[in-house]
Amino acid sequence: MQSYFVFREAKNTDELEALLRLRYQVYQDCRMKVFFSKNNNGIDLDCYDLKARHFGLFKDGKQPIGYMRVVEDEDSPMKKEVLYLASKFPYIAEAIQTPSEYPFPLMNYSAKANQSVQPLLDRRAAGQRLVEAGRFALDPAFQSRKLGQHMIESAIAVIFNFKVDCVIIACHRLHRAIYSRYGFRGVSLGEHVDVYSLPFCILFASPKDVPARVRPRIESMAADFQKTGEICYPAHSRVSASTNAIRTPQHRALRVAA
Repeated sequence: MQSYFVFREAKNTDELEALLRLRYQVYQDCRMKVFFSKNNNGIDLDCYDLKARHFGLFKDGKQPIGYMRVVEDEDSPMKKEVLYLASKFPYIAEAIQTPSEYPFPLMNYSAKANQSVQPLLDRRAAGQRLVEAGRFALDPAFQSRKLGQHMIESAIAVIFNFKVDCVIIACHRLHRAIYSRYGFRGVSLGEHVDVYSLPFCILFASPKDVPARVRPRIESMAADFQKTGEICYPAHSRVSASTNAIRTPQHRALRVAA
């Protein structure tokens, strides 16, 4: 029986906890581990999770193998579940209820990162809906070019399905070309920033920026999500690590793409 993969939001506390543990493990096993301290609980939680939608990529609809979050202005649909999970770890419970002075995580990375998104915040002040997509993680055991691409495209489809005016991301410079294929471009005040000594880019895009060559596919995926609440990777296109392994440094980095 061929495997299939489903991109959707976490449905309950158990799924959310599994995704946050996956997020922690993937980051701890790569260069992105500088983003948060190692802990004995094996889970990553911060104050932005209270205002985030939590998405997973599930093998056969059940096993979590990928994750991303979308930070917005509204409380998370999973706020109660996040607070419950945090309550199991006292030092986390206190930390996540201390709000950041900035609306988006990437603004905490450096003074330049903060400054670079100020023009976009002017859009927010004018009533446009801005979100930040981040904490992109894919289980190394399931690395494949096609699956990584499907996850990125699903994320874009879902974000724009929520009537977002602009999405911002902070990604490693190796990944800039990947996102540029979907209309992402650098912020005007300087996209290049160093984050914990890693070379990063601050990029943004609006729905109208999605190129014509990929727009029909993205719109079809968005329609699927609107109807069913999920986006499936076709069962007849099963991904095999042995046959579709990522070979180039650029695509190998899809393990953590943002």
